[in-house]
Amino acid sequence: MGNQTKKTNPIHQQHGEFLDEQLQAADADDILLFVDIDCIPLNPEIIREAIEFAKKGGIWGCSQVSNHLSDPTHEFIAPLFHAIQKKTWLKIGSPSYQRDGDNDVGQRITRHAQAYAIPMHFSKPEFSLIPKYRFKHGYPYGIGCFFQGGIFHLYESRRKEFRDWE
Repeated sequence: MGNQTKKTNPIHQQHGEFLDEQLQAADADDILLFVDIDCIPLNPEIIREAIEFAKKGGIWGCSQVSNHLSDPTHEFIAPLFHAIQKKTWLKIGSPSYQRDGDNDVGQRITRHAQAYAIPMHFSKPEFSLIPKYRFKHGYPYGIGCFFQGGIFHLYESRRKEFRDWE
């Protein structure tokens, strides 16, 4: 595809803090595609689609809701698989990816993008190996989640019960 990739390994760094640093360090025309270590694009075309969408000023990513926050129905693009151009991030006011009492990691980005009428593509969950969470009022998603377009995410892989090597 002709794209540069950068692999980083932030030890003991908060997820949102890491994402903020990457955007701050990027050039204005850079497109960042964040992919969690436990997220696997099963369809190579989905990477191209996400990058092309971000090149046009949109934000592309997997959809999530956070049932543990004050608004468990607010759908947002989670940074488990998420494409954004730095110019777009600047246009929406450079909001932080860090979580707080009202926003999960990356949720503030969606709120700002909605306020600025930025085009967004939400890849919705389709199936989960271990349903655990309610997606709005519909399908439960959870551990081992498959998203539209061919993205797999192993939520909570950091937890010991999902790692048999320890």
